[in-house]
Amino acid sequence: MTDKSAAPVDNPAGKTRTAVLEKALELFAETGFNGVSMRRIAQEVGINPATLYHHFAHKEDLYEQVLRFAYAEQAAQFSSLVSTEGTFRTQLGEFIREFALYIAKDQYFFRLVKREQLEGNNERLKILVDLLFGKQYGAMVRSVGRVTQDFDAHMLVTSLLGLVLHHYETRHMRQFFAEYAPSQDDPEVVANHCCRLFFFGIQGEAAAQRAPDPSTHGEQ
Repeated sequence: MTDKSAAPVDNPAGKTRTAVLEKALELFAETGFNGVSMRRIAQEVGINPATLYHHFAHKEDLYEQVLRFAYAEQAAQFSSLVSTEGTFRTQLGEFIREFALYIAKDQYFFRLVKREQLEGNNERLKILVDLLFGKQYGAMVRSVGRVTQDFDAHMLVTSLLGLVLHHYETRHMRQFFAEYAPSQDDPEVVANHCCRLFFFGIQGEAAAQRAPDPSTHGEQ
């Protein structure tokens, strides 16, 4: 990859680059990687294609820089939360709170990630993991593994993050349910709810082990 990210954002080249990254994130989220051309991105930003290629060698280069632009700062924040001192409950609560805040506010990046999951392109999914999520996800898995051995830590972390993600995936539909309240979309409320479910599940493992197996219901 050719790295042309050195221009400060307060000079004309830096401002052009930032404008391209912001618009490309929006377009990639709306139409997918294959649904938008470099020419269209240039047109949307108001520059000619030659200027765009001056900043980014090719579309794959632009896409990777979009991911870094959209998530790098937040990734550093997540990493610091995972590595801070304190109880596991406190660390996890802060991490999930920040995760919910990020998902709630940055819909373009959220949609981009969901689109990549649906399209299933292994190369671009690997970029997402290698550049963005892998380090923080691995740290969470290791932390969970130190707290409980009754669950598969990888699956447990996936389930917890999935609780947060699904809540915001369905928020536009949930507003039409009679039981809906706007406060249910507050990231603080969502994070507290998901963490309580998580710790209730861990603490209730002993009781769950004593419960009847649903797969044997009705057997003598």
